[in-house]
Amino acid sequence: WMLRIVTLIDLLANHPEQFSNAFLEVTKLLRRLPCEDPANEPRSSAQPGYSHLLIGARGDYLPERTRPKWCDTIFLCLEVVVTRFDGPQLWARAEVNTLIKLAAERRQNFIRSQQEVLDNWESQRKAHPATRALDFAKYFQEKPVL
Repeated sequence: WMLRIVTLIDLLANHPEQFSNAFLEVTKLLRRLPCEDPANEPRSSAQPGYSHLLIGARGDYLPERTRPKWCDTIFLCLEVVVTRFDGPQLWARAEVNTLIKLAAERRQNFIRSQQEVLDNWESQRKAHPATRALDFAKYFQEKPVL
């Protein structure tokens, strides 16, 4: 209930500190869902390097039997931030993009209708000029200097 009530209220807050705390809560939960591609799995101190990719599922995933309820709640939080920060509310654009990217990497945990919405949000995130500029900058940063 805390995620559904307190976190949602904080996601609607005009104070960046409140929003930031809620953003971190949702991010932590998203990272406790398995990724579609194991290469996108975050590394933790319990599993340094890539060793967790070789030994199977991580121990800190949300229990499989409770994942559908968690995913519904997480999706509700995502809907709030996407609608809240669409348009002129640009101060939280980076955080919203991060949440969308994390959810898209874990889309198989959500039901089909939610997956379709996530795919739409992810395509909008990728098409956003700021995202394309960031990808372009990363491309040149990774390119070797002659």
